[in-house]
Amino acid sequence: MRQHCAAMRGEAGPSVAAAPPSLAAIALCAPMRYNSTTMWQCVIEVSGKVQGVFFRDFTKREAERLRITGWVRNEPDGSVRVVAQGGEAFLKKFIARLRQGPPRAQVDFLSVRWEQPQETFSHFDILR
Repeated sequence: MRQHCAAMRGEAGPSVAAAPPSLAAIALCAPMRYNSTTMWQCVIEVSGKVQGVFFRDFTKREAERLRITGWVRNEPDGSVRVVAQGGEAFLKKFIARLRQGPPRAQVDFLSVRWEQPQETFSHFDILR
């Protein structure tokens, strides 16, 4: 569990990050250095059958429902990249929903890197 937490915060090497963390690991590995009202940013990489199945639209709807700001875009390698900002509890719920994905998607791998925001977003966008 400690290795997954380190990998999700970007503190571990690629061998640890290669194994997808369990949903329980995601829920437990949120940053612990700040209080629950601190704004956090997650950089999320999602791979599997995640393009052409309304994954970006699903991501935007979930972000807006949870009051999360940021963006989502398709990557050339077939994955989807998400940068999400919000409170820790909302981001944990958001990550759990992304792991499930929309009905036609199949999420094979989801990685999360927690960080403090370098810029602030006012809403959630789908980048093309």
